[in-house]
Amino acid sequence: MPRSCTVCTHPDRKATDGALFRNKTPFRNVSKQFGVTASALFRHKQHSPIAERVRKIAAQLETLPPRKVAYVKGRLEGKSKKQAALDAGFSETMCERAIARHAVVLSLPLNKLNRQWRSP
Repeated sequence: MPRSCTVCTHPDRKATDGALFRNKTPFRNVSKQFGVTASALFRHKQHSPIAERVRKIAAQLETLPPRKVAYVKGRLEGKSKKQAALDAGFSETMCERAIARHAVVLSLPLNKLNRQWRSP
């Protein structure tokens, strides 16, 4: 029987996952902070359910047109909807209409992406 993941069984697993997937903190710093090895963190990041969700979202983003991907990246950087759309190459009229109608034309589940996209 294979040995269980030391990060999965760690008492501070949520905090460890947060440090791994939400920040760009190096493995060695996270390992010192939570008392696990860097190799255990690497293995955990490979099999974690969060990593699987990040891979699925990345695959969805690859199928989008480049302008929509640029829009999503702009939103993740903290830009307003209008500014992200303008920077992505959408016309100002289109941006204003979409925002006025609360259209979902340009939106993705940004709250989920924001948490998962920033994995190192």
